[in-house]
Amino acid sequence: MELNFEGYSIHITKITTKPSGKSAVYLHGMCMYGDYYHNLIDFLPDDYANFYFIDMPNHGRSSGEKGFLPDSTTIVNSIDFCISTIKKEDRLDRIDLISAESMGGIFALYYLLKRDPESNNRYLIFGAPLFPNWSFFFTNLKQPESSYCALFAKDKMVLPVKMLLGEMTRNAVVYKQIKNDPLVPQFANINYLLTIHKMAREINSSFGMISKDILFFYGEEDAICNLKKIRQQNQPMKNVKTIFVPKEYHSMFWADKDTYKPPIKEWLSDSPL
Repeated sequence: MELNFEGYSIHITKITTKPSGKSAVYLHGMCMYGDYYHNLIDFLPDDYANFYFIDMPNHGRSSGEKGFLPDSTTIVNSIDFCISTIKKEDRLDRIDLISAESMGGIFALYYLLKRDPESNNRYLIFGAPLFPNWSFFFTNLKQPESSYCALFAKDKMVLPVKMLLGEMTRNAVVYKQIKNDPLVPQFANINYLLTIHKMAREINSSFGMISKDILFFYGEEDAICNLKKIRQQNQPMKNVKTIFVPKEYHSMFWADKDTYKPPIKEWLSDSPL
C-alpha cells in the first residue's frame, strides 16, 4: 500500500493471517522500517488478523531523505493520515492495537496525546525512551567526514546509526542484515535526538492525564532508557502496566515470542474493549 501525504510517498505493508479478526498498526524504531518487525505478529493472540507496518517518512520504502527525521507535526499528522486511510480503505471500525518500538514508541505516544484522545485504541510499546540516557548517544556522536559532510552540512554532528543499532539489538543475525541493508542509513543527523527529546518532554509533561490502556516492555539491560525514572513515572498509573524483562537489551523484537505472548494476551484479556 502506497499513500501520498504532503509530498511524501508512504509505504505500508499489510499482512493478513485469516479472513477476519482484529487489527494492529506497528511503528518502527530509529532509521529502521517495517520489514524488521513482522515477527511481532506472533506476539499477539490468535484473534488478530490484520497487521499494518508503516514506514515513516524518510524511512525504509517511504520517500524522503534517509538519515533525517521530519518535524513532530509532520510525524503525528502522517500517522493520523495513515490510520485514517487504513480504516477507510479496509472498512475497519477501529484499529484495536497500536504497537511500536523505541523511537516509534515516542511517535505512538505523541500521536495518542495529539490526535487520539477519544478512541478505544490500546498501545503496546517496547523500549520507548521517555527518559533517554543521553550519555549513550553523546559518547558516540561524530564530526561529519568529507565522504558525507555535504549531506549533513546544516548540522555539526551525526550519529553512527548502524553501529548503534548493533549495540541496541545484540542479535548477530539481525545486525548483519542491518549492516548490509541500503535502506538503513549509515549515519543519522543529530536532529533525531533533538526531535525525539522535544516529543518525549511533551509526553512526560502530560503523562498523568493519559487514560488509554498501555503495556510497556523494557529490557533490564537497556542502555538507552533511564529505567529508574520510567518506573517512577509509570508505577502510579492504573491504566499503565510496565514489564521489565531480565537479560534483555533495548531492542527486544527479535527475542523468543514466548517471553512476550503470554503477558500480552493476559493484558488484552484484562481490559477488553
